[in-house]
Order: sequence, then structure tokens, then C-alpha cells
Amino acid sequence: KDIYNADYAKMRGHDLIDSSIHRSKLKTAGLYFTKISSHISQGAMLDIGCSTGANVAQACELGWKAFGMDINTAALDTARSYIPQARFYSSLQDPDFQNQAFCLITLFDVIEHIEDPHSFIKQVSSLLAQDGILFILTPDAQSFSAKTMNNQWPHLFSDHISLFSKQNLVSFLQNNNFKVLEDGFAWKFVSLELLYRHVACHCEGMFSKIVKMFM
Repeated sequence: KDIYNADYAKMRGHDLIDSSIHRSKLKTAGLYFTKISSHISQGAMLDIGCSTGANVAQACELGWKAFGMDINTAALDTARSYIPQARFYSSLQDPDFQNQAFCLITLFDVIEHIEDPHSFIKQVSSLLAQDGILFILTPDAQSFSAKTMNNQWPHLFSDHISLFSKQNLVSFLQNNNFKVLEDGFAWKFVSLELLYRHVACHCEGMFSKIVKMFM
């Protein structure tokens, strides 16, 4: 099923560059790049699942040599239109990656969409420099909200096919030869417009029904 087609980014408002959604994503990226900077200096970074490029734009603003990758070519066209200094790709098998080692690879809300996380993480690892940093932001399947809301948890929808608990993700990374430097709560800046779009795309749960009452 072609979930990540041309409409995927548009339905979520990712293509609205001058919007509260985009500004929220920039602020979230800035928050985590600040944390990352305590572990590594600026260099070449790759944002996998970059969509229309909010994380890449923030990385460029902070002085990184930024690359983005996404299978959604329509989203990449939007990213290229306003981040000309970055380079964007639609596949991790692109020949340009063969001679590139990134000091930072970011996965903002990506790994939960991956059908085979084991093969994927090995491929990601092969693109990292020897002392490179991998940053992962993903829902915690054993969080307080997940345990409390059960099947009404707002991260349960069709394109989230590989959900991890924090403990399972740490074990998964260690089993793939990563050393976990930090873990913590996934803070995000969320605008009302972003929340509305989320509800519009995922309207089946109780959380969405409650939000609709106030919109």
C-alpha cells in the first residue's frame, strides 16, 4: 500500500512552510540539536525521513552540512525549493552515499514506520562515521499515556508498525553495536494547527474525538 504518496505530507500540513506547523517543527528540531551539540561538533548530518525539510532547515541554520532523505518525492521537491544549500535524496542506496560518512544521523518519528527495523538500523549504521551519533525520536509504547489509554493511545494507527518501549529500543540498539548515551522523554512543540491535522488524519481514537470537541 502506497501510504507515503504525494498527499501524505500535504494532509499533515508539512508543505505549509509559512505556518505554525513548520515553526513548531523548527523549534522541536532546535531543542534536540542543542542536546546533540553536547556530544558532537558540527559536520555532515543526514536526516532520514526528512519530509519537507524542517529538521534539515534548522540544521543548516545551526551550521551543519545537511542532507535529507525521504521516499516522498513530492515532499523533497518542497524541501529543495527553500533549502537550496542542502542536498536531498529519495533512497539510502543513492550512489552519493557510498563515499559519505555522517557524524550525525537523525530519525525524527521514523523508526516506528519501518517494517524491518533490524535491516534498516544496519543500513543506517553503515552510513555513520566511526564516532558518529544516531538520534532517534519515537513514541514509547510503554509510556504512562500508552499504558493508561490502551487501544485509545493516539500513536496507534496504521503506518506505525514498529513501536518500541524505551527499554526495548535501548536493547535493540545495544544488540546492533550502539552505545546509548542518553534517553529521555520526547518533548515536542505542538501548535493547534498541527494537532488539528493529526486529528484529521487519524480520527478513530478517543483522543481525536476529545480534541474535536474543542475545535
